[in-house]
Amino acid sequence: MKIYPLIYVLLNLLSCKTEQVLEISVEQAAENLKKGDVAFILSASAEDMGQVTRINQDAPFYAGLLIEEQETAPKLRAARLFEAGLASSSERARVESGRKLLFLILEDETVAEYVLRRIEDGAFGFSDFSGFSTLKAATLYRDGRFIEARKELGDDKSGAVFDKWNKALFLISTIRSGGAVSKELTDFFFAGPIEEIQKWAYEEIRNTEFFSSGFFDKESAVLRGHYATSVLDYREGLRCFQAVLDDKDDKKIFFYKYPYLIADLGRCFQYTNADEGVNLFLEWDAQVGKETDPLVRFYLLLFAGRMERQRKNYASASVFFERAIPFAPDREQKDATIWYLLDAIQKDNPEDVVPLIAKYAPLWGDPFYFSDILDKLCQYLTANHKWTRMLELFPSIRRYADGASFAKYAYIIGRITAEGFVPDAEVRAFTAIDGSSKAFFRIAFAQKNASFYYRAMSARQIGENVEVSKESGKNEAKTPSFIQGFFEYGSARFVSVYIEEFLKEKKTELWSENTARFAIDELRAMARLLYKEEYWHDAIRFLIPVWEKEGLNYSDMEIYYPRPFNDTIEKYAELTKVNPAVLFGLIRTESTFRNEVVSYAGAVGLSQLMPETAEETALRIKKQGGPDYIAGGLQLTDPETNVHIGSFYLAFLLKSMDDSLMFSLLAYNGGPNRVKRWRSADTALPDDLFLETVPITQTREYGKRVSAAAAAYGYLYYELEMEATLADILNKGKGEKLEF
Repeated sequence: MKIYPLIYVLLNLLSCKTEQVLEISVEQAAENLKKGDVAFILSASAEDMGQVTRINQDAPFYAGLLIEEQETAPKLRAARLFEAGLASSSERARVESGRKLLFLILEDETVAEYVLRRIEDGAFGFSDFSGFSTLKAATLYRDGRFIEARKELGDDKSGAVFDKWNKALFLISTIRSGGAVSKELTDFFFAGPIEEIQKWAYEEIRNTEFFSSGFFDKESAVLRGHYATSVLDYREGLRCFQAVLDDKDDKKIFFYKYPYLIADLGRCFQYTNADEGVNLFLEWDAQVGKETDPLVRFYLLLFAGRMERQRKNYASASVFFERAIPFAPDREQKDATIWYLLDAIQKDNPEDVVPLIAKYAPLWGDPFYFSDILDKLCQYLTANHKWTRMLELFPSIRRYADGASFAKYAYIIGRITAEGFVPDAEVRAFTAIDGSSKAFFRIAFAQKNASFYYRAMSARQIGENVEVSKESGKNEAKTPSFIQGFFEYGSARFVSVYIEEFLKEKKTELWSENTARFAIDELRAMARLLYKEEYWHDAIRFLIPVWEKEGLNYSDMEIYYPRPFNDTIEKYAELTKVNPAVLFGLIRTESTFRNEVVSYAGAVGLSQLMPETAEETALRIKKQGGPDYIAGGLQLTDPETNVHIGSFYLAFLLKSMDDSLMFSLLAYNGGPNRVKRWRSADTALPDDLFLETVPITQTREYGKRVSAAAAAYGYLYYELEMEATLADILNKGKGEKLEF
């Protein structure tokens, strides 16, 4: 009795082996698709794309991404694949397939005709898809059948996922068929920022008679200004807005009714004519009453402050920012306004930021948003030996700052206490902590989400070692099936955009004490997949929220500090007598192992070499008997060439920087002459405290980031304690002769 189901399963398996997908076996098609080889799809006709579901019902969406990238218009194969993707087992894949198909319909007339024909012939098999009416209306719209498109959507234009597109299609179809939708249209365009949907709608009507006639005369000017601002054309934006600025009634109709337009106008003034803008915004603010929408007050005050900041009138800017805070509409806007306030005060008089942080830190929504403010303030206080101010600030840092900033301040206070720069009694009076330095080192050491630099430096001071848990966690989640599909079907290079969307959706959840666990472990799982597929940069990037939330375990660290190009990096580390952990840390910090990357400044490759520096160093290598990298043209995107030159240059800097590896790292980023000048200006501080005073943020952080990464690489792969690696970086040693 029980044998029949088994036979049935076996027969099914045997039949699958003989089934074909576009004239090749299912197995071969699955293997090709996983490798990203879509030649078998490109050689077939659009009508046959449904066969891809024989690989798996989830496969068409991911295959569609690959085909869309390669197929020239008309993109009929991609459209057919996205249609087939509406049958995916993943709800997210179904929705994304629908979106992709909608975009192709609106962009490509041939695709629109093709899909409409399939719908009208009854060949389109997904009329139960939640966005079907949107897709059909789009095809009717592209066919010029505007009244039918409007009827397809009906008077109820709402929908679960496609509601905004439904509304856009309904409104533009109404306009194109001669109807009037004045209020709905202004609401649609002016209630918020110009997004992809509004851009499409704007392009559809900008050249029509409707756009410049009837009631829409002034509205068209405002819309042009709104659109120009969205593409950062502030002069054109202001020119368009001028058409309604002088009329009091227009001011109420547009700017007071749609406060986001005030933000647009503020940006236009800020970057073109801040003097005039400040006066206008303050005049408006004086005229509005208490009954006015708080959002109007918020944008008037916020942008008055931003314009004053642009004019470098920081004191008056701070007044406007402080007045704007009570009107902020949400947590993100409140954080942004407080940040502007602190930044303006910091530019005017940094010490005045200390009491303001005590006042406003309890209102912070996201403490990481303010880490740069705390970093700049730390640099100022340390460089100017304002130790009492730092002690005064510490209680607020302890309660409200992110863990990384807290560890930094705790370590520095421990060091200035140990050096005797402040008396123990003063430390105790301000911080309510035992005045001994070790108490602060223990605080920094205990911060699991702090940089390994401060944790390991603190560990050195108290005779401890940083150890990382090898337990991965009991509640580890699986990768969402939608994300998993990118890796199963050869389209992993597209996945980062969708993980970014996942992060946006999970933003609140990630920082909720009650619900963060699952989201954190999902990120871990996604980072692991990226790591296995050698997308090092993205794997590292998506582990950052995990570190910020709870720190990294050992498995996380192996992903966060990977070792691609291992043989090449270790080879040249040994050749140039550079610690391999340091060289790994430098390359990871410079390029996250992307050998083709070119920075905005023109630095190239794994170790981010400037072409001039690379050429000079290549000549030195040749003169010392090494290979000639210049002959035939310097190939800095070649890993072998880049790593050899980069490691040789670091070793060269070590000689010129008095055998200080830390100063060599700073010189690698900021230039040797500049670093020497900074150090000679303040010889009273120990090297680790001097590092906190480096005036260029990028260089200051570079030294610590490379050091922290080197400590991690030493710990993970070279059986070194983190503390030992940092000691090697901070302590001067004897340079050795370079060899080949």
